[in-house]
Amino acid sequence: MELIHGSIVAIRILIILISIIELALTASIFDFNVNYDNFYTLPDKEILIQKHLAWFFYFTIILAFVSQIIAFSNHVNLTTSAREQRKGLFERLEVISAMGLTVMAIVCSAISMSNAAHLSKFALIAVLTDSQKAAPWYYTRFYTSAVFCTMLAALSAIVLLTTLLRKRNFC
Repeated sequence: MELIHGSIVAIRILIILISIIELALTASIFDFNVNYDNFYTLPDKEILIQKHLAWFFYFTIILAFVSQIIAFSNHVNLTTSAREQRKGLFERLEVISAMGLTVMAIVCSAISMSNAAHLSKFALIAVLTDSQKAAPWYYTRFYTSAVFCTMLAALSAIVLLTTLLRKRNFC
């Protein structure tokens, strides 16, 4: 039991570290070029990265932090009566936040993979104009973001499953 609890704490810390990395990646992807629609193709001026997609990434990162804070606050030293009163609430919040984080991380991974695939044709055979020189740079970041979002989804799914098993007294 202690080994499982220690592993879950390590996974939660890893989720926080991956969220910090993903925050840095998201900030570098959705920079001023994307936010001011300066990253487009020539001559048709098709916008290559939609700036409204940033909200999915930022919401997922915030959800990752909040879900881990909820989980760690469940282990704060409280009196026995206060712990029993809050136990059901924290368990439900843990399950809901882990489920939400898993789904949102999968959505962000799909968005990243889709954008990386869309940018790959410009990254590999781009006509070197000013805005398309950045295509390999954005492609690398979207691909890396897809990897980290997939890791975040997998780790969150592990936490979700262990929380559900612990709640059912299987673990």
